[in-house]
Amino acid sequence: MAISRFRRPRRPPAPGTGGKVTAQSNPTSETPTLKLHHTAIEVQDLESAIEWYRSMLDFVFERRFELPDARIEIAYMTTDSFRIELLKRADSVREPEGFRPSMHICFEVDDIHAAEVELDGKGVEFAQRPKLIEAARVRNLWIRDHEGHLIEFLEPLD
Repeated sequence: MAISRFRRPRRPPAPGTGGKVTAQSNPTSETPTLKLHHTAIEVQDLESAIEWYRSMLDFVFERRFELPDARIEIAYMTTDSFRIELLKRADSVREPEGFRPSMHICFEVDDIHAAEVELDGKGVEFAQRPKLIEAARVRNLWIRDHEGHLIEFLEPLD
């Protein structure tokens, strides 16, 4: 899926931030400027995870490396300016099945129903079809990757 097709145009940067996200909303703060680098997901099978994110969500393989002392292998996958770190531990054990939304990735889309149609056409597993969350002023849906990790797609209603 070309996620960028569903993405809203970027909002103009806040004055005084140089176009970067800052740790605080105060542009005169001395806190260092922060920029999102990646979101990590622990996987059981790194090869199949790379293929799933490539074929289902159009991520591009960036690089792969090992941290031998920690017994971890890592692959970075990117799309536009978003990076996912797929992390395979030598001794990883899959979490119990269930809907655990506290650990997930979320992509913003302009049209949740168009995203649903495209994802459905690719045969992804839905954890939740589009749903209106009035209190948050969003519509969202949830899918699972090939290992059951939750991925949220969210359409703001502003």
